[in-house]
Amino acid sequence: MENAERASRIRVEISKQTKEDKHFVHNVEKAKRLKSIQSKAVGKENVSTAATLAQRWTFDQIPLAKKRKQEEQLEQGKRVLNMIF
Repeated sequence: MENAERASRIRVEISKQTKEDKHFVHNVEKAKRLKSIQSKAVGKENVSTAATLAQRWTFDQIPLAKKRKQEEQLEQGKRVLNMIF
């Protein structure tokens, strides 16, 4: 009985440790990727960084469509119904 409990606790500890190890390795690999991306960005930084940032953040609002009046909608609905029937 005690051996079974001890074995189950050990299995739980091992599974937790493997999850933590996988998470740690994943974070280390992610950090390496980010570091390489940043080093590449620093190399390209000399090429007009301000211009690219200005291009990236420009925003032009598309004008909204005008809403139809209630009467126009009713007339159009009547025309459609007349075409159908």
